[in-house]
Formats: sequence, structure tokens, C-alpha cells
Amino acid sequence: MGSTTRMSIITAQPLLEPLLRLMGMQPALVRFATESATKPLRTVMLRDTPLVKDLKASFDDHCHLTTIDGEADRLTNVKLALPGGKQSYTGLHLTILSTAGQISLLLGGDNQRVFVGVGCGVRSSFHLSHQPTVFIGDGTTIGPSKFIVSNADLKIGADCQIQDDVLVECSHQHQMHDLAAGEPLHEHRSSVSLARHVWVGRRAMLLPGVRIGEGAIVQAGAVVADKVAPNTLVGGAPARCLRENVAWTRQYGKTPEAAVPKV
Repeated sequence: MGSTTRMSIITAQPLLEPLLRLMGMQPALVRFATESATKPLRTVMLRDTPLVKDLKASFDDHCHLTTIDGEADRLTNVKLALPGGKQSYTGLHLTILSTAGQISLLLGGDNQRVFVGVGCGVRSSFHLSHQPTVFIGDGTTIGPSKFIVSNADLKIGADCQIQDDVLVECSHQHQMHDLAAGEPLHEHRSSVSLARHVWVGRRAMLLPGVRIGEGAIVQAGAVVADKVAPNTLVGGAPARCLRENVAWTRQYGKTPEAAVPKV
């Protein structure tokens, strides 16, 4: 059969939900990947792909790559790095459905799951460890930025735009405790979530636990440490609401209502 043996082909939206479930992600995220759900997908062993050709590590039968059928050899936009000298991997599942941009994945451990939807342009590095999940919805564009996803879940909705030099800290660097109560100050596992059509300005910082609502705008240089309501503009450090009932569009000359994708 050779190294390009076809493991499965997914051809309809109802079957994208089982793929997300298999990857340890919420099946409901399919709402941010409606175009991806129409594509014929092909899943192969990661070790049989060009992505790991020059890596000095082994990838077992539980490491997979899912792409649009026929595009596995076109993923020149994805680079894998192995920090810490780890030599064997298990439980990796990368679903990459866009061939634009430059995605750098630093694989710090086993059981790591990454989904990048159709029509994305991502030029960023993702530092992954301790069973992370990363979901990027269809049509999202991300400039040269840094995402730290350790023991955490990152969810970015469809048609988001993240500018250059943004830092997203999905998890706390160390465990903090209240000395009086002897209890941790934050959850063991954390997450960052962006809804549909969110715009994050240049050099902004998103901290663990952040939830950004649909259509919201994060001003350049803002430090976001709390929830952001839909269709609000926030800025400052720490970020605060500057204006409510706002919207943005990628296309000049169009009203936001005409530009924002609808489910």
C-alpha cells in the first residue's frame, strides 16, 4: 500500500463532528468550520508525511495528520520543532486544512491536537505542551504572533483577525496559592476563547481565562485579563470597555452587517 495509505475520507458535515470529538475538542465547534465540513478529508499516519521527514524522533500509530484530500504534500506552511530532545511521540493529531501562511508548532509532549480550518492565513508560533488543544476556525488570519498553550485549550472562531506581535498566554506559568486558605488561585487547566469575527490589535496580550465575544475589537497594546462582551471595543492595561455597540469589517465601503459572516 505504501506510505500514503488512506486511512479515512470524511466528506460531509455530520462526519466533521466525530473528527473533532476524536481530537478531544467540542463537536459544537463545527459551527466555526462550516466550509471545512464540506471538504473531502484524508487522514494518514503522521510518520508517513513530509512534515516529520527530517525530524530525529519517532511517531507511533496514534499520531495522525488530516488534510483536504490530495493536499498533504502541499503543507509547506507547517513546520514542526521538537524542544527538549524528546525522541518519541504518541497521541498527536494535526488537522491542517489551509496551505497559506507559516505555522510553527513546538511539540513539547504527547497527546497534542491542532485544528486549522479552511481559508486561514496563519503566520505564528505555537508552544505546545501538557496535552493542549488548538482550534482555529475557517477564514481566520493571524500575523506573526506567539501562542503559549500548555495544559490548556485555545479556541479561535471563524473570520477572526489577529494582528502582528500578539501574545496569547493560555495558561499560567506557575501554580499560585492563597497562603491563608492554602488553595490554588486558578484552575488546574485553563483556556482562551475567541468567538466569531474578533479583531485583536497589534501587540495586544491575552491572558489565561479570557473569553472574547463575537465581533469584539481589542485595541492595539491592550492587556486583556477578563471577559470581553460581544461588539465592544476594549483597550488599555488592564483592558476596559471604551465603547459598546461597535462592529468592524475587512472590506472598506461595506457596512459591517454585509461583511460579517452569518451562520
